[in-house]
Amino acid sequence: MNNLSLSQINTPLPPNFEDMEVEAKFVIPDLQTYEILKALQGQRLEEYRILFRYEAMFIDTYYDTEDLDIFHKDGALRARRRYRDPQASIPRDARFQAKDDTTVIDAVFFRNETRGKRSREPENWDSFLEMQLKQDSQDNAINFIREFAELNNKSLSPVLKVLDVRYRLFLSKEYQLLYEMSLDRLQFIGLTGIKGSQNVYECEIESISEKTDENIKQLISVSNKIADQFQLIPSPASKYRRGIKSVVIYEN
Repeated sequence: MNNLSLSQINTPLPPNFEDMEVEAKFVIPDLQTYEILKALQGQRLEEYRILFRYEAMFIDTYYDTEDLDIFHKDGALRARRRYRDPQASIPRDARFQAKDDTTVIDAVFFRNETRGKRSREPENWDSFLEMQLKQDSQDNAINFIREFAELNNKSLSPVLKVLDVRYRLFLSKEYQLLYEMSLDRLQFIGLTGIKGSQNVYECEIESISEKTDENIKQLISVSNKIADQFQLIPSPASKYRRGIKSVVIYEN
C-alpha cells in the first residue's frame, strides 16, 4: 500500500458521515507484529506519542437467520459482554449492537451503528438477551437490523462467537489526544455448521476529533502510514463477515 497525501484522497465521503462510526481496519499479519505494536506504549511514532488506555476482553455472540440474511446484507447483530480485563470472570455489562457496512474507503469503514438497552445485572443477562430477541420492539439494535436486512418475522439465533482481547492505545500530539488504536487478539468460533475456530490479530484506528472532511482524510493518511511501517493488511471485511467465512460452512 502506498501512502496517500490529502490531495490524493478524492473519493466522496458518504452523506451524514458525521453521525457514523468511522474507523480504519487492518489485519495484523502475525503474533510478533502484534507484540511489537503493543510495545509502542510510551514511545513515539513519527510525530505522535503513544499512550496506554486499557486492556479488556469482549465476548461477542453474533445472531443471524438460518439463511444468514444479515451476513448477505453486510450487516451485523451482536450481543457484547464486556469484561474489565482479560482475567475477569464476571462481565461488566452486556447489550446488543447492530451495524451496517455502508461505505469502505481505503480500509476505512463508515457504518451506521445502533446500540440497544444495556444490562448490568449478571444473574439476568441470559434471560435479558433472550427476552430482547423475542420482544424486538424493546431493543433499538434488533429493530434496526431487522429493517436494514428486511428480515420481517424470521427468527434469529446465535451463529458465531468472537473472543476479543483488546489492547487500546492513544495517539497524542502536543498534549492533545487525536486517535485511538485498538489491537485486538480475536478467536472466531462457529456455533452452527462448525468448521472449527481461527485466531486473528486486528488493528483498528479511530479519530477522537470531530468528524470533519479534513479529519477523516487525515485519519486515512495516518492509518496508511502506520500500515506501511508495520506491514498491516487492509481489512476487506468486518469481524462478523470474516468470522463467518473463516469458521462457518459457507458457500458463495
